[in-house]
Formats: sequence, C-alpha cells, structure tokens
Amino acid sequence: MSHEQSAESKKQFRSFVLQLKRLNPSWKPKDITNFLIDDAMLALVPFSSFGASNDSVWYRISVGTCSVEEIERIIVNLRTALSQLT
Repeated sequence: MSHEQSAESKKQFRSFVLQLKRLNPSWKPKDITNFLIDDAMLALVPFSSFGASNDSVWYRISVGTCSVEEIERIIVNLRTALSQLT
C-alpha cells in the first residue's frame, strides 16, 4: 500500500468513527470499541492501550498478514454492522 493510499485509508476510518458518534451521540469511546470488535468483527487495539486518554477514538488495526480476500470479508463485516445502525 502506498503512502497516499495509507493516508486515505486513515482519513476514511476516522470519518467512519465520527459518523458512528453522530449516529449514536450517547456512545462513549468504549461503546464504539465494543461495536467495532463485537458487531463489525474487527480486531483492533484502542490507542488508550498505548497511553492515549481513555476517551480517545483512535485505534490500531493491522491487515499486514491478511490476504485480499480476508480484507474484502472484513469490509463486508463492517458494512453489515453499519447497516444495522441505520
């Protein structure tokens, strides 16, 4: 993945998290984390694990060892979970 693609992916994910907060204004960062892990089935680590504040909505997600097919399934899981919110 090129630097430009990586930057765009980060921007899209941040936009996604902000959209979750707009759809569910009462959600705390822990609610967003639980949604991403339980409903969207994403494996992630909240930045609070690296010393950021507990109210941070930044996450570390790695797809470095995933195949393209696995990444496509991840995207489908995410879209399915998001469709349940609207």
